Amino acid sequence: MMPTAFGYLRLEDGESEEDVNRLHDVLSAHAEREGLALAEVFVDRNLCSDQVIGPGLTVLLEAVRRDGRAVVLVSKWEHLAASASARHAITAIVVNLGGRIQAVEPISEPTP
Repeated sequence: MMPTAFGYLRLEDGESEEDVNRLHDVLSAHAEREGLALAEVFVDRNLCSDQVIGPGLTVLLEAVRRDGRAVVLVSKWEHLAASASARHAITAIVVNLGGRIQAVEPISEPTP
């Protein structure tokens, strides 16, 4: 049985639905390459820079708790949280719930 993966995106002002779709595709492609079953991608939009946990992350953490060995995919570490200390804290929570976090470097578009 494939491990379950959940994606997470923390988006800033100005990021469009097209950006969300592109990042979702990046996470989906990575999950497929890694043999992970991507169950859902959670999104938090327009959080204040000092707001560590948004509604999308709250639901994601509950999903990780229920699964017990899920992989959380983020396209880049900054999508997890704005500050390094917050990223470390969220990573510790995910690990304590039995999961792990993996950052995916987006594949650049081929140039003609």
